[in-house]
Amino acid sequence: MASMVKRKMTVMLLVVLTLWLLSSHCVAQEELKGASSCCSACSQGTPGVPGIPGNPGGQGPTGPRGDTGIGLPGPKGETGEQGRKGDQGEPGINGLPGKLGPAGRKGNIGEGQKGDQGEPGIQGPPGEKGQKGHPGDATLATPTPSSAVAFSAYRTSSATGDVGDIIIFDNIETNLGGGYGSQSGVFTCSLPGVYFFTASFLSINSATRPFLQLVKNGHLIFSIFDNHTNYHHQSSNSVIIVLVPGDKVWLRFGSNSRGFYSSSNKYAFFSGFLIYIT
Repeated sequence: MASMVKRKMTVMLLVVLTLWLLSSHCVAQEELKGASSCCSACSQGTPGVPGIPGNPGGQGPTGPRGDTGIGLPGPKGETGEQGRKGDQGEPGINGLPGKLGPAGRKGNIGEGQKGDQGEPGIQGPPGEKGQKGHPGDATLATPTPSSAVAFSAYRTSSATGDVGDIIIFDNIETNLGGGYGSQSGVFTCSLPGVYFFTASFLSINSATRPFLQLVKNGHLIFSIFDNHTNYHHQSSNSVIIVLVPGDKVWLRFGSNSRGFYSSSNKYAFFSGFLIYIT
C-alpha cells in the first residue's frame, strides 16, 4: 500500500514538472516572436515525452433505468431436452369414497387351515313348539298316580235354574281319584292339599242371563256373571284353594231365572285338580 502511494506521488511530480517546462517554453517563444520571424524552430517546440497513464478511476454511480424497448416478439425457441424425473411428492389427502361397485363373481374355494371359533351370534327367534314329552318323575307338585286327583266334566245341553240350584255337569272327561260325582255335580276332597278349580260356559242368546257361583261347603268362592242380552259370550273364572278331606265344592245359580247355553260342541265345563298334598 505504501509503495503504491509513493508511485502515485512520483507520477504527479513528473506531470507537474513537464507542464512547467512546457509553459516556460511558450513564454520564451512569445518574447522572441517580434525580434525574429525567421526562426521556425521557435514557432513549434519539440513534443514532450508522454506521461505515465493514470490508474483507472473508481466505478461511477448506477445510471437511471432506460425505457422499455418496443419490438416484436422473437421467434419461438426450439423445444428443450426433457428434464430428469422429479422426486416423488408427498401423499395427497384421501379423496371421498367412490360409489359401491357391482358385486364380483364368487371366487373359488380356497385352501387353508381352519380358523378360530367366532363369538356366539345373536339369539334367534323361538322355534316351533316341540312334541309333547314323556311324563316326568313324581314330585311334590306332581303327585304319584296313587295320589293324583283331577276331574273335568261338561254339559251337552243348556241349563236353567233358580238361586241355590246345583248345576250338574253330567258328562265325565277326566275323574282321577273319583272325587267328582256326575249325578250330584259335587266334588268331594279325599286328600288334603292345594287345589285349582275353573268353570267356563256360554251365555244364552235371550233375556235369560247367566249368574253362576262356585262354593266350598256352602261358602261363596267366586262368581261369574254376564249381562249382555241377546249375545253369546264365553265367560270363565278360576281359583286356587286349600281343602281337607271331606270338603265339598260345586257350582250353583246365583239368583232366580238364570241359565247358560251348551250343545254337543261342549261349551260348558267344570274342572279341578290337586296341585300338591299338604
